[in-house]
Amino acid sequence: MLKKPQVGRKKSISPAEIENEDIIMREKGSGTREVFEETMAKNNMRYRIKYVLNNTEAIKKAVQANIGVSVISKLAVKKEIRGGRLVKVDIENIRFERKFSIIYHKDKFKSNLFEEFIKHLYNYSIR
Repeated sequence: MLKKPQVGRKKSISPAEIENEDIIMREKGSGTREVFEETMAKNNMRYRIKYVLNNTEAIKKAVQANIGVSVISKLAVKKEIRGGRLVKVDIENIRFERKFSIIYHKDKFKSNLFEEFIKHLYNYSIR
């Protein structure tokens, strides 16, 4: 979960605490929202989506303005977290995971560079 930094904030919250947060989420049909909703349902967690925005930058700005909290790709907020404008807060015993697939034509020639790229994706995904 992503929040605006505040002094004395916890690094994690209990699943029950998420019920009291104003959630800022992507629109229906986005992969991020699907992962969020599936994970919350699987863990029988209640939540309230207060705002729906259609792009990552708008969500980051809303969280920075302390309008609410969000679940978003860590790669999308790496710079803001490093700069102290946003903080990552874990929900205890909850892990949001999104799976991606790489597809290519079955007859495509796989160059060494292509094979290295596939290895890189695999190594990155198991971190």
